[in-house]
Amino acid sequence: MRSRFKELEDKQIEEAQQQSTRDKGKGDSVVKVNTRQESFWFEDDLGSNNSGYYTLQAVHPIFWDKENHKVVTHYLNSVYFDRSNAEELLKYFLDALAKLRSRWLLQPGEKMDWKMRFEPREVGGFSHTYVLELVSTNRQYTVTGHGNCVLPFFNTAPTAIFSQVSESVPEDRNYTCTYFIDKEAFDFGSVVTSKPKEKRVHQVVTNFKFENISLLPAMIEFTFAEKTVDKVDGFRIEPSTLLVQPGETQLLTVYANPHMLGTVSDELVCSIKNNPKIEIIKMICNGVKIEFEIDTRNISFDHTLLHHKDVKTLNLINKCPIPLVWKFFGVDTLKEEFEISLIEGFLGPHDKKEVKFTHLASRVQVISKKPLKLEVFIEEGLMEPVFSEIIYLSAETFDVSVDVQFAQSDVNQVYFGKILVGHESKQTLTLKNRGKYEITFK
Repeated sequence: MRSRFKELEDKQIEEAQQQSTRDKGKGDSVVKVNTRQESFWFEDDLGSNNSGYYTLQAVHPIFWDKENHKVVTHYLNSVYFDRSNAEELLKYFLDALAKLRSRWLLQPGEKMDWKMRFEPREVGGFSHTYVLELVSTNRQYTVTGHGNCVLPFFNTAPTAIFSQVSESVPEDRNYTCTYFIDKEAFDFGSVVTSKPKEKRVHQVVTNFKFENISLLPAMIEFTFAEKTVDKVDGFRIEPSTLLVQPGETQLLTVYANPHMLGTVSDELVCSIKNNPKIEIIKMICNGVKIEFEIDTRNISFDHTLLHHKDVKTLNLINKCPIPLVWKFFGVDTLKEEFEISLIEGFLGPHDKKEVKFTHLASRVQVISKKPLKLEVFIEEGLMEPVFSEIIYLSAETFDVSVDVQFAQSDVNQVYFGKILVGHESKQTLTLKNRGKYEITFK
């Protein structure tokens, strides 16, 4: 009997599908009615041992065959209706479906198994209750199926992924590694460019945090939208996949290392296994070159009087949009003759710094081009500078040496002796400059 029902079922479905295909494009000649499919259903509605039977069984889909004026159903005989009785047709099946119930006959000691399958169509919690009733006893037993449909996913809030989040770019454009809400992009800021084969690679490194807030392990795969055979420009990531357990947070290391000037952008595609939704993180950076200047390479104090001080100024100028770190080397060799106001420091984007050099004229001498090395770095602690220059310091210390010669060599004063009232007397005083440079007196 089971096989006979199956043959009838297959034949009716096949005929209905063929008729539906033939009638496509002919208006509304085929009417298809689908009842809502539940999330829970029994895999074998006739029983796993095939010994049960139904008093009445109806399974969708239900087709209206216009040409033959009949309804083709599953396990039901074809019922003929006139097209004018459409309302009666609908009421007939609604009443029939409402009255349907299944009945199984169990012999003493017999056991029958049913498989209940949970197949949700959307995320959420589901439950469905089935009622079993013993004939002639009116005793009912309920079987309730509960299920939750979940997908693996991570926290996509910007504050959860990025360390720095801002509404918009600041007016001074002094920022690095920040997610801007108005641009919906993560901006590394300005990054110094480097050539592909250059040993010295300038890059900015940051970490993205991925927090699994779902109930399932999340296998996240990362790829770039701009796929090239050899991706050497723009961005890199480590690793390419992350397995994040529920409640855990793992880090993805992201590098920005452009090889061209100007704006470089790409999209980081985050794909989660068993989750059709794809998250995309837009990333941008601005490739720049180092522009650093000093206003002079020779600091000369000319002539400084002994036991006096003279001050000169050196200007350090950062003309690029990234911060720089600078430092003087060889300062220890200058301590006896010179003082430097700053030995090292930080220079912001498009900033200028004054460094004062003071010559200590402690003894008569000539200092000719004493070297002092200046090095500039992108970050503190880097071994190789991006700018290096030798600054030469020159100075000469002199003393004033004057001999005073009086008319009378045995006295150290101008003595006029006794002079009559109304008469004039003159004495000679001689000044002799024994130094290298002329002097003035008054």
